[in-house]
Amino acid sequence: MKYRLHQRHSFTPNSSLEDKAVVFQNTKTVLFKEQVSSNSPHLLQSIVPLEKKEEDEEEEENKAGPVLPQNASSCTDEAPEGQGSLSEGPFRDADTKNKQRSHERETKQQNHSFLDAQNDDNVNYKQRRFLIYLCGGYKDTIPERSALMESVYPRLYLHCKQRGYDFKMIDLRAGVGDPDSDRHDLAEMHIETLRRCQDTEGPNFFVFTGQKHEILSLPNTIPQADFEAVIKLMEKNKKKLYRRQSDMAVESQSCFIPAGDNRSFVLERETHLSEEKELSESSAILSENSVSSSSVSDREQTPLALSWMDYDQELTLLQTWYKLDTNTVPAVYRLLPVSTNHPDFLSKDGHRRKLGRKAWRSSCVKLWSVLWRSGPEAIGEEATCRLLRTVLDREVEKGLGGKQPPEEYSHCYKRIITDLLYNLKNEHASQFIDLHKGRPEINQTFHQAQQRFIRNVHLKLRHTNIRETNVSWGRKGLSAKHNRSHQFYVDRLCSHFQRTITASLNRHMQVRQPKGSFDMQRKEVSRLKTQEEIQRHVRFGKTFAQGFVYRQNFLMEVKSALEASSFSQNAVLIVGEPGSGKSMTLAKLAQLIPTWIPGDVKVLACFVGLTSDSRNVRLLLQTLCLQLANIYSLQTEISESLSELSSDLCSLLGLVTEERPLTLLLDGLDNLSEEHEADLSWLSDILLPHVFIVVSANTQSKCAHVVQSQVKVSVLSLPALHHEEITSALASRLSSDSRQLTENQWMLLSQSCLSCPSPLYLNLAYAESKQWRSFTPENSLSIPKDPNQLFMNVLVSLEREYGSCLVRRLALLISLSRSGIAEEELLVLLGCDGHVKHEMANLHHQTLPVSEYSPVPYAFVAGLLYALKDYVTEVESDNTWLLRWTHMEFQCVVLQRYAPTEDSVKAVHADFADHFNGSAPNSQVFQPLAWIRKERGRRCYVFNLRKLHCLPYHYIHSGQIIPLLTECLFNYEFLLHKLWGLSIYHVQEDLKAAVIVEKYDYFISVWLLLC
Repeated sequence: MKYRLHQRHSFTPNSSLEDKAVVFQNTKTVLFKEQVSSNSPHLLQSIVPLEKKEEDEEEEENKAGPVLPQNASSCTDEAPEGQGSLSEGPFRDADTKNKQRSHERETKQQNHSFLDAQNDDNVNYKQRRFLIYLCGGYKDTIPERSALMESVYPRLYLHCKQRGYDFKMIDLRAGVGDPDSDRHDLAEMHIETLRRCQDTEGPNFFVFTGQKHEILSLPNTIPQADFEAVIKLMEKNKKKLYRRQSDMAVESQSCFIPAGDNRSFVLERETHLSEEKELSESSAILSENSVSSSSVSDREQTPLALSWMDYDQELTLLQTWYKLDTNTVPAVYRLLPVSTNHPDFLSKDGHRRKLGRKAWRSSCVKLWSVLWRSGPEAIGEEATCRLLRTVLDREVEKGLGGKQPPEEYSHCYKRIITDLLYNLKNEHASQFIDLHKGRPEINQTFHQAQQRFIRNVHLKLRHTNIRETNVSWGRKGLSAKHNRSHQFYVDRLCSHFQRTITASLNRHMQVRQPKGSFDMQRKEVSRLKTQEEIQRHVRFGKTFAQGFVYRQNFLMEVKSALEASSFSQNAVLIVGEPGSGKSMTLAKLAQLIPTWIPGDVKVLACFVGLTSDSRNVRLLLQTLCLQLANIYSLQTEISESLSELSSDLCSLLGLVTEERPLTLLLDGLDNLSEEHEADLSWLSDILLPHVFIVVSANTQSKCAHVVQSQVKVSVLSLPALHHEEITSALASRLSSDSRQLTENQWMLLSQSCLSCPSPLYLNLAYAESKQWRSFTPENSLSIPKDPNQLFMNVLVSLEREYGSCLVRRLALLISLSRSGIAEEELLVLLGCDGHVKHEMANLHHQTLPVSEYSPVPYAFVAGLLYALKDYVTEVESDNTWLLRWTHMEFQCVVLQRYAPTEDSVKAVHADFADHFNGSAPNSQVFQPLAWIRKERGRRCYVFNLRKLHCLPYHYIHSGQIIPLLTECLFNYEFLLHKLWGLSIYHVQEDLKAAVIVEKYDYFISVWLLLC
């Protein structure tokens, strides 16, 4: 099949329609092969290569890829005939230099302690995931972005999961028609999401362009000097027009003009017209790089038509929406929240909210027009263009200006509709090019802005990374459902996108071929998994210790207690209230202890609760034993049962000498799960000479009492923060954020922190104060006196903006998940809730689902998580990234507010269980028991640890005993995969957790019935 398409060229506004159509494009022939059938029954099969040359290039690129370590959850072996056993997978050899460097790093890391790993520059952490950010016009690039999410995303996800990597494509514009937010933080949220993507390896930024300009957006802040310059210019023009119109009014009242005065009248009239012409040119005539204001509004008003009253109204509009905020240093004029002047913007009634959004868009267009008309003369054209950048402009600046060179990480897809000018009267034309409202004419203002945007992309990105495609107009514009050529274009774009991403990903990830029997491979996988767990705690401790600025005197008390424990062989127990800073204190101790204790001291630190494995006593001891074996370079086999691990830990600690003492830091013992009744008996057995132990727990927790009763400990209570520490910390944060507070605001903040003198409350209170402006009325300033109430206020505020059902569901899913929830799970489970669907339709006029894999628009979830950034964190666990609360207290607040009954809690757990059991769309891709790839006639498995852990957990907590038995405990495939991917001890823990004391007889009867 062959198509002849056209390439675009610029045209002048004065050209005729025929000239525009001819000059708009140059002919460019593109040869296509026969279209690959889109009705293939197998979603997971790769797209057939359309170009033999591209296929050969891809193979060459794959062969040149570097070697990276294998994921800890993958396992390979030869498969016996007729069985789904594990078999050997392929690997690629690295060059000699890469092998030598990898071996040197592994040798060094084995002999490093917690502190050594923090200071070792050779420990370069690379996330085992890829995040790809998609951006483009809200309306004109929907076909391309939607096709990628529907067809390419699951294939790339499967490709990465089969190799032990996580993968996600993020589109913040999918399903969003009105990109407005009450606090105007949309651009910041987009840029922060893009930054997260750029923190990962591989390609991370893709921009899609057409012929339509991005939706207008106003600057959230304007520098004080720039805003006042605009106001001054507008007032000057207003006065000139007022004086001239007043003089003209006086002259028009004159009924008689002497014959001898005709000449003076004509001269005076010419002077008046000359002044008006000068004023008009100064406020409207811009250079070639500027945008004319005459085409912004529908009325096509020109400065000649503006009266002094028009200027007065525009001045009032600017000063109504922008207020001087001296809390920012230097001072800025800040755009007020939309609901300040349009209360219906956050109305609970869907119709009124729609009217409020419409009113805001009208105000937004007027404000943009005023700034664009007056800005060039007041502050310069360049400053005005930068001030009025769109969100897409900022994304491109960040995406193409981040990692260098941009060609390694960024790509652009440019689509041109060649005959669009001939179809301006079509009802769908306005979705693909900027037209005047009600008229089939191109809006030159936005058209020229779009041309500048495309030129900017070409300046920043090499042409090899810009793929330009020409298409023709269809009956409904660009629609793959109604036009076969458009379907062919979309398929070809998806094929190219998949090949480009796959080739790049293969260069950044690689698997290593295990050796030996399957049992040896499984133990090697377990060892690698434990090493990854150790590194997570190292990174967490390093990050946490950087923010420690409190309690220097208390650190000296800990030092004295450790010196005393060297003679008495006591452990040091640090207790404190929730949020008092125990984890931060232990992270700082990990840095200081090597300077306190003589000798080559080694420090082992574990933050219980950081990951799901760290909450299990058995896995915690396994991690400690492996660290000790690495320190002493022992090639010993680490046990897996709790009793054997306790014995192994004592034996390994017996190797500690006076020259090489060891310190063990265990934070948050009260966060241990109940698989083994949080057994702490092993603590009393490891109080050996030259071994220093520091543990922490909540003051009123059961764990703290157990430790004090069973173990010889010296108890130290974390003191409250002093007044000097609070004021110093607040002043330091204000300085680093370039902010200041009014006297009354400072007094309120400092007094509130003194009433609850804990680091957690100080962090949250300061985050709340960042919303204060110098013009904020004093009667609206308030801070609750405890962190739980602070969190409650944030939830109430989010309910008002996003809807109570959406906020309730999201908070419960985070709270009741096992160790956190992945974003993919969150999106699907939100879309499964009937109340959320009804609320989205009525309040946001959003009909679900947006797509099969993201029923709720990702922008809503991203906005909620951005607003909760001080309360939600992202952690790596079970080979994926999970969202969870930063503090367990927030989980209690959520359950108390949204799930007061046991039945409501069980309902959420039941939804989780259904999701992991295969009710999710395309579950063979997203929720299998293991991801399997076949290469060279063999199979390689990467086990879905998330499902293997969560499915029995949620069946147990939802009280579904029969599904638990049939789908997990007596399911051959499930048990086989859990034994392969984890161990028999994990299966035993599931059985033990399933035997509920209150329902023991019922459990036994069901068990016997099934047997």
